Amino acid sequence: MIKKRINRTYRVAKYIAYKETLVNYREKFWSFVGASIGIGIIAFIQSIYFKENDNLFLIGSFGATCVLIYGVIQSPLAQPRNLIGGHLISALIGVTVFQIIA
Repeated sequence: MIKKRINRTYRVAKYIAYKETLVNYREKFWSFVGASIGIGIIAFIQSIYFKENDNLFLIGSFGATCVLIYGVIQSPLAQPRNLIGGHLISALIGVTVFQIIA
């Protein structure tokens, strides 16, 4: 009896997890297009204003941001206040530490 209940619970949990991870192809396509354009624009702008060595670190940060914005759009972490606030706070901390140590 207990084994049947465990198996049923497992099947229900597996079904719910499967249904929650389904994303239609149209959403995947637009996520890809948006992320590619966003990273491309950032790469172009930073290639104009920064030296070649500085480009490496900025792309990583915005790559992770693009995953949140375009890939996991239903996530609470992908909200604009979290995105802008996170970048603003991390930029302030980075500049402050650079000014103190340099």
